[in-house]
Amino acid sequence: MPPLGASGGSGDKKSASSVNKARATPKPKRPNVLRRVVRSTPPRRAPMRSSGSVSSISTPRGTPTGGTGKVQPVKKPMSLEAWLGKDSDYQDQLRQFGKTWSDFLADVGVRKGRVGTEYGSSSKKMADQRGLDLKSFENDFASRGLLQSGLYADRLGQYEKDYQTGLADLGRNKDQLLQDISSEQTNFQREQDLAKEQARKLAAQRRTTSF
Repeated sequence: MPPLGASGGSGDKKSASSVNKARATPKPKRPNVLRRVVRSTPPRRAPMRSSGSVSSISTPRGTPTGGTGKVQPVKKPMSLEAWLGKDSDYQDQLRQFGKTWSDFLADVGVRKGRVGTEYGSSSKKMADQRGLDLKSFENDFASRGLLQSGLYADRLGQYEKDYQTGLADLGRNKDQLLQDISSEQTNFQREQDLAKEQARKLAAQRRTTSF
């Protein structure tokens, strides 16, 4: 039976040899993924610099992009006055306004003429009646022998005062009627001007939406 120390020494040497081999065995190399990724990426190129100093300018509207293209002129919008002259709706409204105004003026002329006629007729009646009244006063006072008296003079003076008051009232009434007609005409004209302005604004809006 071999000595314990001899057999143990041989076994220990074999174990140590195995451990040393295991340690000496090189580990498998891992592929360098980052290096491959970096190498597979194409290198960036620096931007090329132009030899001149011309900067990039956008092509203006209406400028041909090719050598053989034609310049298309920019269409100018129609002026407002030209548009109003061709807007049939606006022109129809103007004709309607004109007819209404003409009819109104004709009515105003008739009414003013009627006022003047009535004033003339009333004032003539008053004058005719005055002549009759004065003749009646004269006959009355003459029949009583008072034609040269102060009573007759007072009576004539009072009558003349009343007559002039009545004639003035008639004239003021005529003037007031004419003033009312004139005020009505002014108001009507103002309303028509506002309506024309509104029609013009609507026509201008139609012009804006047409372009």
